[in-house]
Amino acid sequence: MNNTICRSILSVILTSLLVFTAIPAYAKVTAEEAAKLKTELTPVGAERAGNKEGTIPAWTGGLSKIPEGIDYVAKSGIPHPDPFADDKILFTITAQNVDQYKDKLSAGLLKMFQLHPETWKMHVYPTRRSAAYSEDTYEGTYQNALNTEIVDEYGSVIHITKGFPFPIAKNGVEAIVNFIQKPQGAKYLTHTLGGGIILANGRTTWMAATNYIMYALEGANEQAVDPRDYTYRIMYELRIPGRIGEYFFVMEPANYEREDSVGWSYIPGMRRVRRNPGLFYDGVDGTGGGIACVDDGWMWRGKPDRFDWALPKEKKEMFIPYNNYQIDLLPDYKEMQTPNHPNPKYLRWELHRTWELVATLKEGSRHIYGKRVYYMDEDTWLIGLKDAYDKRGSLWRAAMATGKQHYDVPVYRQAQYFNFDFTTDYWVANGWVNGLPHESYEEIPDDFFTVQNLRRIGKR
Repeated sequence: MNNTICRSILSVILTSLLVFTAIPAYAKVTAEEAAKLKTELTPVGAERAGNKEGTIPAWTGGLSKIPEGIDYVAKSGIPHPDPFADDKILFTITAQNVDQYKDKLSAGLLKMFQLHPETWKMHVYPTRRSAAYSEDTYEGTYQNALNTEIVDEYGSVIHITKGFPFPIAKNGVEAIVNFIQKPQGAKYLTHTLGGGIILANGRTTWMAATNYIMYALEGANEQAVDPRDYTYRIMYELRIPGRIGEYFFVMEPANYEREDSVGWSYIPGMRRVRRNPGLFYDGVDGTGGGIACVDDGWMWRGKPDRFDWALPKEKKEMFIPYNNYQIDLLPDYKEMQTPNHPNPKYLRWELHRTWELVATLKEGSRHIYGKRVYYMDEDTWLIGLKDAYDKRGSLWRAAMATGKQHYDVPVYRQAQYFNFDFTTDYWVANGWVNGLPHESYEEIPDDFFTVQNLRRIGKR
């Protein structure tokens, strides 16, 4: 009897130890480390200094206000004039000279040169470290460095306020949480996004989606968000031929131990709102043309628990899309359309230091991808490039995301993203705005982001 009890107690202790050691420690940094955010590091954790070759300049504060000579109404939502319009192309990478630059190109970009040697090229411009955020974002980021913690394998965050949670990231989970919880510069923001599904023969299905997004952290300047709150909520209407009037509603929490990701959909033919588990993980993205998962959205969206995240100690210099003002200023986004890839004429590439973040599918977890590699810009924690591999280790898909500094807010924000499927040679574009106003800084009532409102707007 006593032996049985002892064995049971020992079993409980061992199980507890296994559970404890299985969950890595994602802790706040020391005051000495956090102080670096005001000296050798930028307020969001990048290196202030440039590189030794001089091809990456030092960060001197970025564009934190509307530049002189730029006529722009702050927070008007219209596309921003390009502050670097006079920059000249330094050089162009083509299939003929790509080997000179392959150490600074992702596997997906190298594949593009292999598949489309006659048409794919990359115009490289001077590196402009334009990223800048508000002073309260910087202060919140500093406080997060001292206080924010991840408490489980799901990426649940506690003690977080406005700003990047982990400016001095120690591991891959902290890095991807920086992307998930990135500052957006507004509590409420709406985007009207255009895009297209482009087949190998150039045939295009045009689509649009009106997104209404609430970022709770942007309203948390004085105190941290309650960990039970949903840090962002998305209400969007899909407008693809054959799927007009479909609405979706997704809520993502900061702490998955308290609340889980939840999503609902309204389908016109059914005239009802239903819980939709397909709005997460590797469910098919309705705006992705069948070649992107839900968690491919915005380069990453959702809970990171099905992957092991590895972050190397050293950053890597890479060519990534940057300061891409010209695409939003196009009078007709069809100018971006070419059969196999976006029009290289309008893509600006710059050399930046990036984190090479590797996500490997956990043993026992389910997902269509076996591995994904992300290149995250050090100045913004945004993902510029992504490569996705199947479970045999073969490169299957890739993606690139443009971005630009919203100097009137200020915030550096993602703009378009493009997904490529190398097995079908299809590509999908999201985020084209066709020169139209596409953002609103007017606050939307909290009750807009509810299931009850989804029923109202779906049935009207």
